[in-house]
Amino acid sequence: MRDITEASGISKPVIYYHFGSKEGLYAAVKQKLAAACDRQSVGIDRADERPTDLRAELWRLFETFRDHEALLRICAWSRLEGGSASEPGETGLMKALQRRLHLAQEQRIIRSDIDSGNLTIMLVGLVGHLSCP
Repeated sequence: MRDITEASGISKPVIYYHFGSKEGLYAAVKQKLAAACDRQSVGIDRADERPTDLRAELWRLFETFRDHEALLRICAWSRLEGGSASEPGETGLMKALQRRLHLAQEQRIIRSDIDSGNLTIMLVGLVGHLSCP
């Protein structure tokens, strides 16, 4: 908290007043990052009924992680701390990707012997790894 107060110029009591605890602040940061990522993916939900174009989807993921590097970092850190999948990694972006991958599997555009949820995690992990500086 000392590092945060020094970097932000805001006192600890003010931070605690607004967020209740260090965990509350952490949750608020994750929520804000996830919301920013979801705003970028507006229009993706309208495309949920179409199968995914993997090349376009991978580029979109690269762009999302490029534009929201902090989201990638906090998702990875959250996972290392035992965070659940409902923390920002399970944004509308992830759900839309999984639905579109599943539809592409049903239409035999991509292979169907891998669970669409696992495939989503693998693709996002690959892109996340390649996006890290």
